[in-house]
Amino acid sequence: MLVTQQAKDSTGWEKTLGQMEKWGVKLSPAEHDTLRGYLLAHYGPRKLPAAKTSQARPDSTKRASGTSP
Repeated sequence: MLVTQQAKDSTGWEKTLGQMEKWGVKLSPAEHDTLRGYLLAHYGPRKLPAAKTSQARPDSTKRASGTSP
């Protein structure tokens, strides 16, 4: 669960993998890169939902400016 909550960017996952290697995890450079890519793709920064744009009625802008339709 902790991994899935992190939402780290590439640099963040690189630091995490470096710490894991200091703790004794043995990874080849190819494994390191593959694992970083996987973590980034699946547990990287979360995408924010797209903002909804308000669609004003055409006549509402006329009223707001003080003119009548």
